[in-house]
Amino acid sequence: MNPLVPKLALKIKETFEEEITIEGQGRIKKNAIFQVLRSLRYELAKDLGGPVYCRYPGYTDDDKADCSDPGPFKVMEYLIDFSISRHKIPEAICDDRAVPPMQTGRFELLLAAESELGGDADVCRDLLKLLIVRSHIRCMLFMKRRSIARWTEFKLRIIRTMKNHASFDEGKDDWLFVELEKANGRCSCVVYTLGDGYSDLVEV
Repeated sequence: MNPLVPKLALKIKETFEEEITIEGQGRIKKNAIFQVLRSLRYELAKDLGGPVYCRYPGYTDDDKADCSDPGPFKVMEYLIDFSISRHKIPEAICDDRAVPPMQTGRFELLLAAESELGGDADVCRDLLKLLIVRSHIRCMLFMKRRSIARWTEFKLRIIRTMKNHASFDEGKDDWLFVELEKANGRCSCVVYTLGDGYSDLVEV
């Protein structure tokens, strides 16, 4: 297992459980999920190198040094719900407003994530997006299934969906699967990755 996978899994679990609260019967808000994923940028920068930037719909530019497109650029979704990249898109596309321009290294996604809190088909449809995107780590977030039978069926569907896709590389891909659950106004989660043989999800 890539040693970065358990580091990120631990950070995800700690941040969800410590920082995310849910009012009344409310749903887990996507913006809260994105804030948790945003906290992973330090681990990614430490292990994979920077400069590191994140992007997601509704991002507010309150941390220009680490995680933004400052200045005249609007931070927008890029391909998937959430991503953390090395370098900024304006630098990668040689925008004249990118100051300074990219001098060393190349643009790439370090983390790509999709958050789908609906049914099995919706999750697997978004999983296809992650399979298309090239990234060091891919992360799929979904709600807990309420019975062992449903969870077993859902896991098998995830595995089948991945193996049905021509871009799935069993020997190289690093994945995180984050199972979210609401309980007593808080959000807890279990994080999984692909097990040996890529035939099951195993807890990290």
